[in-house]
Amino acid sequence: MYKFSPIGDSYDFNAQLVEAKNTAFIKFGLHYDQLYNSAALLNLTKKQLLLKNDVVSADFIFGDSPRYNFDYYIDKGFYWSIGVNSNYNLIKDNINPAFFNSSDFINSGKVDVSISDLTNQFFVETLIQKDLSIKVGVELKHLKISSNDNFFNSLNGNTDSYVFEDSNFFSMFGAIKLDTFDDKFYPKTGIFIEGNSQLFISSSGMNTDNSQFSYLKLNIAKAFSVFEDCSLVFGVQSGVKIGNTRTKSLDFGLGGYAYNNINNYFSFFGYDYFSLSGDSFTKTYATIDYELLNNHHINASVNFANIGDNIFLESEWMEVLNYSGYSFGYGLETVFGPIEIKYNWSPDTSYSAFLINFGYWF
Repeated sequence: MYKFSPIGDSYDFNAQLVEAKNTAFIKFGLHYDQLYNSAALLNLTKKQLLLKNDVVSADFIFGDSPRYNFDYYIDKGFYWSIGVNSNYNLIKDNINPAFFNSSDFINSGKVDVSISDLTNQFFVETLIQKDLSIKVGVELKHLKISSNDNFFNSLNGNTDSYVFEDSNFFSMFGAIKLDTFDDKFYPKTGIFIEGNSQLFISSSGMNTDNSQFSYLKLNIAKAFSVFEDCSLVFGVQSGVKIGNTRTKSLDFGLGGYAYNNINNYFSFFGYDYFSLSGDSFTKTYATIDYELLNNHHINASVNFANIGDNIFLESEWMEVLNYSGYSFGYGLETVFGPIEIKYNWSPDTSYSAFLINFGYWF
């Protein structure tokens, strides 16, 4: 209940707030894209489980790529909050094995590859302003990349799978993030800045090389209105690896279209998923979007990139961007999340394909 009481030339706002007694929630979701394929989400959320300001959330995702995500967070607002995250991610796709080991399979075609990633994090986080946060923490990751494709059976003379990577990685990380976008999928105003650094301290398993290496990543984007119902997003994204050059499984990769990328894989129109790789990259991108009718969007995107090994040391990032891609699509905002159809292509190659996304990304 609320009321406005006149006070001179202004009004005094009075409201009676009642705290919700329900602290447990069950949510459901559906999603489809061409990387994870079909998926159904069951989310269980409980507030005030152990403390008055904590929340625990568990996502169970069923479908072609089963996975989960677990979060426990003690929210202290502008003080240092404490969080624990555990997530398991599974990707199955046709990938050129040169993406993971370029020296052994440079002339190979695509094969069926499974990427299994189990990541556990403990972190502390603080808000400096409403939209600006800083996070530091430690991470333990188990990464397995393997294939049961007949291509490797013929090489090995048996039916055992070929394993590119099966290792544990321990690291420390830090991140700073500023996000004032007014909408995650179709922003019209705001700025997005995210910087990440991660130092890998040790590894075990197949990867017994304990030499340290680190990654630095930066993503800057600006959204603004061109005219009514038309907006433009322009951004620059970059990353570099410092140190050990022998561990290729965590290097950068570009291609395809997804919001929930894992590790150092990022979207890039005009190239299929896992098409481009290297230990450093730089990318520029722009999207113009027009809301034709309420919640109906047509948009066009362009992106350019350089990616490879040591491109910053060799000044390749200052040269003409080697890779380019374009997309044109339609999007619809629904209560289930965005429905998107995009046609993307690249003048560099003969590649072109439709990209389809249904529902919120998870």
